[in-house]
Amino acid sequence: MAIDGTPGKHSGSASTALWTVCRGWLADGRPVTKLLLKPKTGRRHQLRLHCLCLGHGIVGDVAYTGDTDAERMMLHAWVLQVMPSAKGV
Repeated sequence: MAIDGTPGKHSGSASTALWTVCRGWLADGRPVTKLLLKPKTGRRHQLRLHCLCLGHGIVGDVAYTGDTDAERMMLHAWVLQVMPSAKGV
């Protein structure tokens, strides 16, 4: 749960995500961008950290950005895919 080069970073695993800009606009005078994010690895908080590293924290993400303007975090799943385990469970 850290970005390389961050002071106090704990050694973590690498993570990868693809992203596409869908559209941008102003919301209450603040620039916002709708992104399509596709995580390629399954690291906890990776999308939140990737956006923060790009300088565009997720709207309503109090933990990482301190943004309290939205009543909840604006991170939503469009598609969920669950891969069966090796045991078939």
